[in-house]
Amino acid sequence: MAELVYHGTPTLYPDGSGRMGAIRFSAPVRLSSLRVIPEGVACPDGVGQTSPSDFTLEILLNVAPSDPINALARTSARVTSSSHALDFILDMPEGTTTRLVVIRAPARQITLSLYAHADADGTTPVPATTIPTYRPTALRLGTPETLLASLSTLEADGKRRALAALSLLARRDWTLESALASPHIENLLDEGASVAAASILGIQDTDGAQTSLAALLALNSDPWATEYPHTEAPLARVLRLADAQASSSHPRAGEALATTIARLAALEVSGPTAARLARALPPLAANAMTRGASTALPSLDARTVLRALLPSTAAVAAGKSCAPSARVLATPFLRQLPRNDPLRRAWDPSVPVYAPSASASPMPRASPLPTVQVEPPQEARISPTQVGRIQRSLDARSSSISLNPTPAELLAAIAPGLLGALSSAKAPPLGIPASRAAHGSASDYAGKVYSAHEFRREREMVSGLGVGASGAGRKASRHVDDFGS
Repeated sequence: MAELVYHGTPTLYPDGSGRMGAIRFSAPVRLSSLRVIPEGVACPDGVGQTSPSDFTLEILLNVAPSDPINALARTSARVTSSSHALDFILDMPEGTTTRLVVIRAPARQITLSLYAHADADGTTPVPATTIPTYRPTALRLGTPETLLASLSTLEADGKRRALAALSLLARRDWTLESALASPHIENLLDEGASVAAASILGIQDTDGAQTSLAALLALNSDPWATEYPHTEAPLARVLRLADAQASSSHPRAGEALATTIARLAALEVSGPTAARLARALPPLAANAMTRGASTALPSLDARTVLRALLPSTAAVAAGKSCAPSARVLATPFLRQLPRNDPLRRAWDPSVPVYAPSASASPMPRASPLPTVQVEPPQEARISPTQVGRIQRSLDARSSSISLNPTPAELLAAIAPGLLGALSSAKAPPLGIPASRAAHGSASDYAGKVYSAHEFRREREMVSGLGVGASGAGRKASRHVDDFGS
């Protein structure tokens, strides 16, 4: 006859790629079977908590008698998803017993029952084990004030336990605002308290958590005081902390962010610093309000706040849209803008947009620009016969007509003004004929009247007139000298 000798969800500790737990018995037992209760399946103390639903369970039994002494017998069981309890036969041989069962599996929790034969050693019956019913009791932790005050006097192990308790309290009912009000909060700035500091601040990254906490504590005294070895002022570090809180999945990140916003809003700043806060605080406040925290914006420039809140209408915090919170925060600032202000219309589509009525007098129209006819130079004109042939080729719908007009002929028919402009270039493209002779000699400028001739007097010239006689002087005009150079 089999009797229940153990039932419960043993504590599993990390062990490489899986987790390991142990079950000890007060007297030797000869196990007959093992039962695994999947998650949600009824069991003696409620429902099973096994997760995940599929894994391989390794079972190690400390068998006695054995050679060598305390040898471990190994077996395994395949746990699969099921709507009922899963039974696995162990059936230890007669004459063998165990007082220790070790289980190992890649699982977070395992709810199981162990059954044993009524006679563990074959002669002495084992009384049935009764599983007492325990009522869940609240975990008793010291108050945050007591734990903070004791950090400076506890030994290493006690300090570690106190910090772990503070981290747990920060995730439950101990707020950042209460922590900052404690006279012993600076004890968390000591070495080894980064995990507790991160939990109190509502962030996940422990790197720099103590630095951020120190900046938050120093913010009200002097937001611009930079102390060695820090290279950032407390205000800059607190703004980075607020960004980390806004993206954190900590359960109390919203309340912590609201506390940080309140500290920033209480600063008496002006100039560029005030403008920076006016841009940074609105989206942070929308994030905190979306997470369920109570927050408000101080008196800031309405236009700056409304511009900063517009991107929040498309943002998401904790799986929720920030648009409703952004509109709540924007309402008092919208009242400060004129009704027809474009920024107000961006927030409130119901604001009427000016549209002139049919009876309104039309606004005066500007006179149209005159049309300028640009004629190509005489040299670039195409004969009327060629233009007619090109027009017919463009209008023709039959594919049997095969004409090959040149680019100049096409431009003459489509854009004569463009043809005239291109033909005036020094080297016209597309094979377009030039409208005048190519540049290259001073004779191209014959007949030009100069407003201020600058004649040179050459020392070698006898006459001194500088008329450019061969062998006696140079060209008379500097403009001619410079041409072609």
